[in-house]
Amino acid sequence: MPQEKQNGAAQQNKVGQAKAQVMAYIQERGIDPQKMVQYGQLAEAVLKDKNLYPMFRQRAVQDKIVDADDLPPNPNPSVLAIFATMGKLVSK
Repeated sequence: MPQEKQNGAAQQNKVGQAKAQVMAYIQERGIDPQKMVQYGQLAEAVLKDKNLYPMFRQRAVQDKIVDADDLPPNPNPSVLAIFATMGKLVSK
């Protein structure tokens, strides 16, 4: 198998594993997958406008997406990128 096909297959496998982990997390917490997609989109908006973060944080805790201790009080681009990625994985 050419190297490019092997890399593509490995990448697809990693994406599949990540999606399975995300789906297990949202099922464990009883989260509607569509809501996770919405939070992913909201996280992308917060990455562009940090002023949206307090609303994002409050809603995520209120909707039991995460516990209050799981989100820092100030925007963290890495955490927001994780939400954005989770939303994209669930939408596929």
